Amino acid sequence: MKIGSQPVTLQYAYTGNEATSNLELLNKWRIESPDIEREERNSIYNKIIEANHTGSLSITARHVTSIPVFPDNLSELTLSSCYTLESIPNLPDGLKSLTISENKNIKISYFPDSLESLSIDMQAYEENYSFPTLPYGLKSFTACYGKFLPPPSSASVFFVTAKFL
Repeated sequence: MKIGSQPVTLQYAYTGNEATSNLELLNKWRIESPDIEREERNSIYNKIIEANHTGSLSITARHVTSIPVFPDNLSELTLSSCYTLESIPNLPDGLKSLTISENKNIKISYFPDSLESLSIDMQAYEENYSFPTLPYGLKSFTACYGKFLPPPSSASVFFVTAKFL
């Protein structure tokens, strides 16, 4: 039985010719923070480290424009009131629940097959934008504040809630 902190699993992201661990990438992102983002980046850094152990991550950040990494073992992700967030890393393959609210900028390019629950602010999406295919196993889908509702996956049966502008 081990007592105390467990080591954080290091994953690798390839940048140019060098391999950088996600932990190093996250720490660099935190240290090189613009003044307006510093406090929020420090908080997000700590939450991501904690999420390595819990599998759950909830971020509210009014000034942060990017998040460099998510833990690979993340099962639940909530991004709320991230008004200036412009980029996030790829969603982890094992993600089961995703909530994105009050964010007009983030466009997700794909949803992991493991996703069971999705609540998303549709303001970032236009009808002519290719909304990612909804996973087959999706059980709950909520679309808020958009101008259109994406079509369901061909064989999916799930509960849909929609709030339109």
